[in-house]
Amino acid sequence: MLARRGYERPRTCTIVRVDVMGIHFRFLQGTAFSARQWLAIVRQAVCCAVAAGALLACTARPERCWVCEREIHSHMRAVLSLEGGREAAACCPRCALHYKQEQGAAVRDITVSDYAGGGLMPLTSAFLVEGSDETPCIHHPPLADENRAPLQVCYDRCMPSLIAFKELASAEAFMAEHGGALHRAGAVPTLQTEPR
Repeated sequence: MLARRGYERPRTCTIVRVDVMGIHFRFLQGTAFSARQWLAIVRQAVCCAVAAGALLACTARPERCWVCEREIHSHMRAVLSLEGGREAAACCPRCALHYKQEQGAAVRDITVSDYAGGGLMPLTSAFLVEGSDETPCIHHPPLADENRAPLQVCYDRCMPSLIAFKELASAEAFMAEHGGALHRAGAVPTLQTEPR
């Protein structure tokens, strides 16, 4: 054989297995990259994927109420079944009731989430707690006038809070901790339609 400058005899190829964060990579040792170089490439690729996922998570927008544009919390979500088979999500049962009162026949049915985590149910079969100290869809920053005197909110379509429960016992336990008035299944509270 002719000896050339910088020529190395090829090594025999062996399969090397590397575990990175629970992902198994196999490659041939003796190729253009060493095992250490491959591991560095894999680590960089994983870091890039994590960074891209974090950026996408930051840009993901939460679901918004179709009626008032507030963020919807899963345990307060209400769904309006509209004419024509469409559905629209609302931030709370009270917001859904306001829309039904305003639009009348356009709303066929309202489904609400059980605050205690028991899934969806028709509004007519829910036990409703009105006026508790829990107000999940209201996050007003404190308001003040030019003299920094605090201002009080006179009207908000989602106030007082209206929280739905599937079980009477869950509603009563919630009221013992947070207060409020109970509306039995099928009883819908009256709505304030104008500022006081």
